[in-house]
Amino acid sequence: MFPRCFPCSSGESMTGPGPGRPGDSRRWNTRFALFVHSVGVRELAVKLGRDRTTVYQWVSGANVPSVLDIGKILNIAKARKATLSFSDINRHIRAVRKIRAAEREANPCSPNP
Repeated sequence: MFPRCFPCSSGESMTGPGPGRPGDSRRWNTRFALFVHSVGVRELAVKLGRDRTTVYQWVSGANVPSVLDIGKILNIAKARKATLSFSDINRHIRAVRKIRAAEREANPCSPNP
């Protein structure tokens, strides 16, 4: 028999905040993520011509914005008089990659890549 290797095998609720959602504070405490939160995921997605799940994937670290999207994000930040730089986005990407690596190490059965 195989071990139970899925997110709720430890008894965790599947209804709580998932990676990339605002309740997951480790991913939402970077300057980039705070900017996304201040604009609103839906509004930012519309302004970028993207689906909001794509923006959530950027925050969670499941995917990264393209250089073109980063340029658009920085233009939106500038228009809002927000302080956001390419380095801030890059720091976010590095931070969430570390979080994801630690999660994989802590739970090797997790389906998250």
